[in-house]
Amino acid sequence: MNLLGRARRMFSALLSSEFFWRIARFVFAGGMATAVSAVVLHTSISYFGLWYITGSILGFFAGFFVSFTLQKFWAFRDTRRDVIARQMSMYFVLLIINAGTNTLLVYLMVEFGGLMPVVAQLLSSAIIACQNFLVYHFVIFRTPENPTDLQSDSGNS
Repeated sequence: MNLLGRARRMFSALLSSEFFWRIARFVFAGGMATAVSAVVLHTSISYFGLWYITGSILGFFAGFFVSFTLQKFWAFRDTRRDVIARQMSMYFVLLIINAGTNTLLVYLMVEFGGLMPVVAQLLSSAIIACQNFLVYHFVIFRTPENPTDLQSDSGNS
């Protein structure tokens, strides 16, 4: 089989993988949460005349709840309701840890790596997103239907 045929087979297998679609749902859910946060901030300031800090806090919590809900029920397909409080607590603690990690990474990349702040922020966000996916998959939203063995994820979503 030629190289193009192999690449086509690999791409086809990837698209049929539940793991690939879980990552796609994870990324989309994060984007939706970010959008909700920004819309709440803008609406708070522009339509309700709130101070931008108040709007930012409201946007942060709106984004948190949208993110948690989409990640739990859609991206990781964890439908258990009896563990929501525990999972939400872990999710929030991880969020606080991420805020500190992000700050440290941006500082190190700007001060010692010579990167522009926006580039450092984008790199830090990518690093934290990868870490979050693993923590969600292996810890927070781990279920019998969501095994910890990444190789066992196969089939269509």
